[in-house]
Amino acid sequence: MQRSGWVPFAAVVCGLALHVAYAQQQLVPSGQASDFANGSASALTYCPAKTNSCGTVPTILGNGAPSATAPVGFIVRCINARASSLGNLKQGVLIYSVTGTMNAPFAGGTLCIAPPIRRTITRPPAAPGTLGNCDAIHGIDMNAFTQGTIAGQGSPDPALKQIGTQVWCQWIARDTKASGQLLSNALTYMQGP
Repeated sequence: MQRSGWVPFAAVVCGLALHVAYAQQQLVPSGQASDFANGSASALTYCPAKTNSCGTVPTILGNGAPSATAPVGFIVRCINARASSLGNLKQGVLIYSVTGTMNAPFAGGTLCIAPPIRRTITRPPAAPGTLGNCDAIHGIDMNAFTQGTIAGQGSPDPALKQIGTQVWCQWIARDTKASGQLLSNALTYMQGP
């Protein structure tokens, strides 16, 4: 769905009040978007990531097969996240939308998903990394999240259980105090059977 003009938007993401105005744009290159139509891709990346406090770029990856019905099997990860001195527990959350892309300045980076924005569960890195480095890895199984089987996760958007739903997602996590938030690039995928 394409929108024109500026639309006000407010939400709370990782405990931060988010107030932005945005113009909806097509951020997935048209050649990649056609890959969904012919079935040659299950997940595509788009949108720039914010360089983290180590000077590296946090990168989102999708591994497996996105499914509206499978109990497990589609892991969405963020590599190059910041490891901290507090047991390497820089919290992160995958935010997602089923309404489209956007391109809005946020926390020194780009917010790449359109409202309404939903979130998965906030959690420490799946692989905590080395103290002081940006080698931690955040991850969540979105098939398990869709089925509601992750303890403490809350309610996933009901559209995730519909085959053919397109999902747009992006990792947000804590970086250093000076850098504020980590923002990955974004990933879009379509729910399969």
